[in-house]
Amino acid sequence: MRDSDYDHTSIDHILDEVREVLPTQGPIDVFIHHNTLHAFEDLPFEDAVEQAAEVYGAEAFLPEQRYLDYFLSGRINQEDLKAVIAQEVPDTATATGISFRDLVQRYVEVTPPVEGFQEVEWLLRESQEAIKPQGITATSLIRWLTTHGACSNRRDALHTLNYEAAESLEAILTAIPRTTEIVSHERTVLWSAALLAVAEGWTCTEPPPSEDHERVLEEMIHPIVIRFCEEYLDLGFSNQVMPDRHEGMLACFLRMVDVAHFGTPGWLEPLRCAVSRYRVAADSVEALVERLLEECGVAREDRYNCLLREALALRGWAGYVALAERRPALLHGQSEEIRPRFCEYIAIRLLLRLYVMESSVYRSKCNDLPDENVDLRLLDDVYTNAYHILCLFTSIGRSDLLLESADTIVPLVRSLVAFDTKRRRRLWHLAYEHNLYVRALDLLAGRKSSAKLADSPAAQFVFCIEDREESIRRHLEARDSGYETFGTAGFFGVDANLTVMSGNSAPYCPLIVARF
Repeated sequence: MRDSDYDHTSIDHILDEVREVLPTQGPIDVFIHHNTLHAFEDLPFEDAVEQAAEVYGAEAFLPEQRYLDYFLSGRINQEDLKAVIAQEVPDTATATGISFRDLVQRYVEVTPPVEGFQEVEWLLRESQEAIKPQGITATSLIRWLTTHGACSNRRDALHTLNYEAAESLEAILTAIPRTTEIVSHERTVLWSAALLAVAEGWTCTEPPPSEDHERVLEEMIHPIVIRFCEEYLDLGFSNQVMPDRHEGMLACFLRMVDVAHFGTPGWLEPLRCAVSRYRVAADSVEALVERLLEECGVAREDRYNCLLREALALRGWAGYVALAERRPALLHGQSEEIRPRFCEYIAIRLLLRLYVMESSVYRSKCNDLPDENVDLRLLDDVYTNAYHILCLFTSIGRSDLLLESADTIVPLVRSLVAFDTKRRRRLWHLAYEHNLYVRALDLLAGRKSSAKLADSPAAQFVFCIEDREESIRRHLEARDSGYETFGTAGFFGVDANLTVMSGNSAPYCPLIVARF
């Protein structure tokens, strides 16, 4: 079949894509190594960790405060930042007279991590360190305040983002005197100018919705899935073996629901009445998954995201099921008895999701959740970025630009705001690694060549080719010129297949040898 004829929205194709991002480590007795980023190996490292962070809900880099601490301690210096920004940021002129690269570098250096609008308000009120007096003339302050002290098109943007914040700002600006005494309110005027500029240039979408409902759902599903998987996939450690496992995961799960009245929660009782219907549908598990997606209200274009979420919710179990389906040898000779299928695992999760969503227990738990305030989350982002902008312009002594026209300041602010915490942390991490490269290369370049190795070495050592053993190897060579070291694969080239007394066997060699 040609690729152009392949249905990329089919359940089979989507599940194949989902399998690629699941972990592939086997049971502990055959575990050797697992690359967490194996699904992203075609990407540069920084791009790979950023995409993996989106998929797995993880953090790609260290917290920003850690990098700032490294910067203050000298572990990262300005030259490191300058080198990576030259690669990551285009070099253009700005209204400040400073190149955009230099402006971004300064922006990264002086951007303090803040939690939200309440912390920003406290810093503006109590902290005098980050924003020094700028000496703006009363004339400039009065001119800006006269233009923006009342409702204007620029502050309409802030009204759109958060009406209460806009009204509060207008009240503060109205109370400021239009006399020479205005210089004592310089910080308030500059903060207002930064806030309005950010609001005008704000192009970010609304914050993603809270996942509290999804957490409630998973708290109800996970105990059932975990218990079922550990019993179905048991390799002989349990005192009680699940019967009829050869019929498959879905068939065993439906039997458990039908028979184990005391082992399933009350909200799953309605499924017992429909077991026979799903048992018939199990003849085509892919069709059942498609039907369950429709019953859960999942649109066709959202299928991938839904199935990915279900697989990653318990990624260890999902990854093991998918791996055991492809490599039955991991089941130690019990592949005829234990028949895991990833598609059936997903069908079980979707069945549970469907009945959880229809249960009164789920609705009651969701009703007890606090109401989400999206407006406050958006206000946190706007205030945080405005405070960062204010710190930047005051640190370079060009806070007067905040009082310029919107045509001058808003495009520049919009470009700077695009360097959110994700992009700033990427720059910091690249600078962190650049510093390591420079120091390591400097040490290697300055190291004197060792004496010629004796014709007959005093001792020879063989180490595994692994970074954790590199320091030991180098230490031995440095201690005595008569020592010679080698690196080799840790299994010493012996492809072993261990067979125990029970007759079960397992490969004890790298995965690539066992596989190919």
